Amino acid sequence: MEIFDHLNDRFKWGATMNQVGNILAKDNRFSKMGHKRGEFRGSVYTVCVWGLAELGMVTTA
Repeated sequence: MEIFDHLNDRFKWGATMNQVGNILAKDNRFSKMGHKRGEFRGSVYTVCVWGLAELGMVTTA
């Protein structure tokens, strides 16, 4: 939620939750840690929890 909120506060074009998830999934500096279900802006959603990938897992192109 923090990344999503930061992008939408910082940039006027904003981003959808799906767009943020796609960006994080394609960047090997991040890894999916799990899922969390909870209330978000008045509705209940299941969202992915992301974390920083371990240093050894990050490869450079």
